[in-house]
Amino acid sequence: MAKDNIIFELDTFQHKSKNPPYGHPVNAFIKISVSFDQRFVAMFADTGLLWIGSSNLSDVYCQYNSNYLVRPLQLVWCGSGAVVGHWDNYLLVVGPKQDIIKFYVDRNVHLIQELDGVRLVDSKTTEFLQKVPEVVEDIYKLGSVKPGAILVDASKEFEKKSIRVDEYMKTIKDHLLKAVQECISAAGYEFDPKKQRRLLK
Repeated sequence: MAKDNIIFELDTFQHKSKNPPYGHPVNAFIKISVSFDQRFVAMFADTGLLWIGSSNLSDVYCQYNSNYLVRPLQLVWCGSGAVVGHWDNYLLVVGPKQDIIKFYVDRNVHLIQELDGVRLVDSKTTEFLQKVPEVVEDIYKLGSVKPGAILVDASKEFEKKSIRVDEYMKTIKDHLLKAVQECISAAGYEFDPKKQRRLLK
């Protein structure tokens, strides 16, 4: 709970006031959100500061000055890896290393915090926003040299009947099992059947 710029930790029998370390001026914290696993907390101040830190308020992971002086409609966690602020027509996703992504939304949505992401719900649709799993990023990242990425490239060359497939397979011959495991794991995160088939070929 917050009163102005002081945070109160409450339990059944007592309360303690805490003053988290922040390097920007704050008159009042106007939105607070605790991560699903309760390890992290995000607080939005009236000055536009988004403060991300440990739930005991001793560690600061990010202080991002959004310059938004309007209270967000919602402030929720996307798993434990980022915070999503929701204003009238956009979402602001902020990671602990000040990785910023801004999404424009052209409809009224409600955000539902989930263990591994955040659900965006409106009157007709449901969408799911989550961090790209590392194994999927490793395979699809431009220039990736991970075994799974090379195996996917080899599969594409095989379909073209190219002799380059031999070069790719020689590169990963000692890591073939790992390459197969990475592709199977990445396929489990994909929703598109075509992408799943591509990874499982």
